Amino acid sequence: MDHKAYKLIVDGRAIVFLPTLGKCFEVSPEKLDELPDYITADDSVKPVVKKKYTSATLVLTDDCNLACSYCYEFGKPRRDPITMSVETIEKAIKSLVGRAVSEKTSGVRLYFFGGEPTLRLDEIIYAKQLLDKKCGELGLKTRYCITTNCCMSDEAANWVMENIDSIGISFDGNKRIQDRQRDMSFDQAFDRAKQFFSVCGSKKVSIRVTVSLWSARKMEEIVSFFAASFPGVKIYLEPLFKIGRGKTTSLEMPNPDRFFNGCLACYKLAKTLGVDVVTSIGKPRNDTPYFCGAHGGGQVFAPNGEVLTCPRMSLSCEPGRDFFVCGEITNDGIVFDRAKTESLASLLDYSKIPKCADCFARYACRGDCPANKAVINQATFFHEPSYRCEAIKRFVSKLLLLELDSS
Repeated sequence: MDHKAYKLIVDGRAIVFLPTLGKCFEVSPEKLDELPDYITADDSVKPVVKKKYTSATLVLTDDCNLACSYCYEFGKPRRDPITMSVETIEKAIKSLVGRAVSEKTSGVRLYFFGGEPTLRLDEIIYAKQLLDKKCGELGLKTRYCITTNCCMSDEAANWVMENIDSIGISFDGNKRIQDRQRDMSFDQAFDRAKQFFSVCGSKKVSIRVTVSLWSARKMEEIVSFFAASFPGVKIYLEPLFKIGRGKTTSLEMPNPDRFFNGCLACYKLAKTLGVDVVTSIGKPRNDTPYFCGAHGGGQVFAPNGEVLTCPRMSLSCEPGRDFFVCGEITNDGIVFDRAKTESLASLLDYSKIPKCADCFARYACRGDCPANKAVINQATFFHEPSYRCEAIKRFVSKLLLLELDSS
């Protein structure tokens, strides 16, 4: 089998990248042009086989106890929130278990999302009890995950620590950064996060940081803060995007090159601090043609009864939202638009984007976030490369160099 060899000059150094073999080499710059464009080898990299779980997300409410400056859902405390009904929870769980049986997976993974999901603690408890019962009868494993701002009652916190397998905390940095970007929530959120970490540790707790133009120059400071406060924690860095309230805030999106250069600096720093830092444009992979599950790999149940493929779009008012709606919950059950989900699987396959066809970075980028691209251009986003395409190429090339230097 022939494998494409991408020949790159990065910071004056020559490297050869073979993504379908999962290999990268440094060579002498003067020898680079002499190397063939294709390498013949017996087989390509075999995808890592993981224990597969069938997944679904319950977006329990549009209610939130914070009004963060960039929230893509316009989250805030609401007098009349939209809340998921018990009937919708029951139908969603029936669908999830049915998919696990038909897909012959070893278990199910259920995500609790919002708004702030812990504001609907009774519904979370009911969903877990119901899913535990159904999966216990069928011999299926269960995993529970939650995304939270960490501002919750003691009752909710105690239940989460005892019952949730993965706690993703949205937290942007030290007091000055957190209070500016996330509605003056540092004191309450930090104390609760410390409690979670002391009880659950880094295996269950992770931090998700939104980086604005203002905080981008503080990325190493942010990583150092979390490394000192939560030793060994995994930190996800993602740039602010102009969606929802993010379109009206004074905070701006970071320049893509500034963000990615900050990520590279944080990767190096993280090794010295004993933490793991990642971003969604990461190490090149050869095991999936998709950026995420928006192609239909998971189901997202919204509190208004709609079924989507993207949690980012579940409560959004953006015009591109309809692209990700694939069904609805009715009195008789869940009605799925099978033709649409099949179309999504085809449209969101990055290998079908013409400008990505021969790009070395596509194995790391995978077309980038489809929700963000849909906000920019809902009509043709699935045919277009990322809005930060050139910056991604520069980032991935330097990431390859970083991996070579650390191997």
